[in-house]
Amino acid sequence: MSFKEISGHEKEISALKNAIATGRVAHAYLFSGPGRSGKGLVATTFAMALNCTASTPDPCGVCADCARIRDSTHQNVTVISPSDKDGAPDPGGLIRIAEVRRLQESLRYRVESGTKVVIIDGADRFQPQAAHALLKTLEEPPPNSVLLLLSARPSALLPTVLSRCQRVNFRPLAESAITDFLARREGLASVEAALIAHRSAGSLGLALEYARGGSYDCRMEVARRVESLKPADTIAAMELAVELSKESDLAGVLEFLKLRCRDSVALNYGAEHLSVTGPESARGTDRSLEAYALIAAAHADITGAGNVNRLLRLESLLFSIMELDESVAIKAVV
Repeated sequence: MSFKEISGHEKEISALKNAIATGRVAHAYLFSGPGRSGKGLVATTFAMALNCTASTPDPCGVCADCARIRDSTHQNVTVISPSDKDGAPDPGGLIRIAEVRRLQESLRYRVESGTKVVIIDGADRFQPQAAHALLKTLEEPPPNSVLLLLSARPSALLPTVLSRCQRVNFRPLAESAITDFLARREGLASVEAALIAHRSAGSLGLALEYARGGSYDCRMEVARRVESLKPADTIAAMELAVELSKESDLAGVLEFLKLRCRDSVALNYGAEHLSVTGPESARGTDRSLEAYALIAAAHADITGAGNVNRLLRLESLLFSIMELDESVAIKAVV
C-alpha cells in the first residue's frame, strides 16, 4: 500500500508527505474524523513511509519493512486499541493502563533504522489513569518516535493531550472516491462498487465490510427486526437486546440504524439518493426523528468512556422505540 493507492484525503496525505519530505514530522498526531473514514489506513501507510527502505515520502509498499508493517509484524510499529476486561479486542472497551505501559516500553528501546510508530486506535477510549500516563509520554517524547492517535470523538480527549498533538481532520469520503477504491483494490464491477459506496455513507471501512463480508444484509436484517417490534413484543425485544449486546461492532450497527431513520425523513422531503435503503415509501417523519434521537443517545452512551452496561442500555433503547408508535418506530419501509 502506498499513498497513491488511497482514494480521497488528498489534502491530509499531502500534508503528511510534506512533513516527511521537509523533515518536520511532529512527535504526535491526532487523526480525527468519523469512524471508518480511512484514518487507520492512512496511519498505517504513514508508518510505512517513516520506515520504508526507499526513503521517500510515499512508501514503496513492497520492501521488507513495508510488508512487515502491513502484516503487523514490524518491531518499530505498535498498534493499541480498546479491549474488554480480559484483554480481548473490543471497540466498546477501554484502553487500559497496561496498554500504555506496553507502548512506553516499546518506545524505550532505540531503533537501528526507521522510526518508532505507535498507532492508538480509539484514542477517546482511555481509562483516566491511562490517559494521564500517556500525557507523560507526550510531554517527553522519546527521540525518533511518532504517536498517531485516531479518534472519532476528539472532544473526549484530555485538553492537555489535544494540545500536544498536531491535528489532521478526516471527512467522510466522496462516493466517487470509495467507488474508485473498491473497483481498483477489491476488483468490483463499477455498478456494484457504486452501490456499495452509496450505502456506506462516506465510510471506507464500512464499504470494505459490505464488499467483503455481506455485513450490509446482516445489518438490514437487524434493522427490520427492530422495525417490526410492537409494544407487546417484550420478550422479542429482550432477546434482540441480548444478541446485540454480543455484537463486536455494536457502534456500527447503531450507526446503521441512525442512517435508516435519516433515510425515512429524507424520503418524506422527496430525496431520491439514500444512504442505506432503496426508494421505499416514507412514513412517520416525527417518529423517525424521535427514534433517531433515541438511537443517537444510546450510541453516545455505549461508545463513551463510561462503564455502561450494554445489555441494559439496549433493552432501554428497544423498549423506548417500541413505545413510539406501532406504525413508525425507525421504519423506513413496511
